[in-house]
Amino acid sequence: MAELRRRLTGEERNLRSRVDKCTIRVSKCAETYVEFFTLHHEYDPFLAHAEPQNPWVSDSTDFWEVYDKCTAKDQVKSPS
Repeated sequence: MAELRRRLTGEERNLRSRVDKCTIRVSKCAETYVEFFTLHHEYDPFLAHAEPQNPWVSDSTDFWEVYDKCTAKDQVKSPS
């Protein structure tokens, strides 16, 4: 009787410690990280290329220079 009680107490302790542990599969964890970084990739300044600052807010004219380069190719010459 004492042997059975000791064995059941040990099993109870083992089961309680398993319930207290938070376990997650590594594949699920990796999948969650990949999903998160894929979703937020465009907002991460280290991964995404930053656009020039708004010239109306800052003193930088980089935006206008980039815009001029883009529209110079797209302009249509008017017939003379």
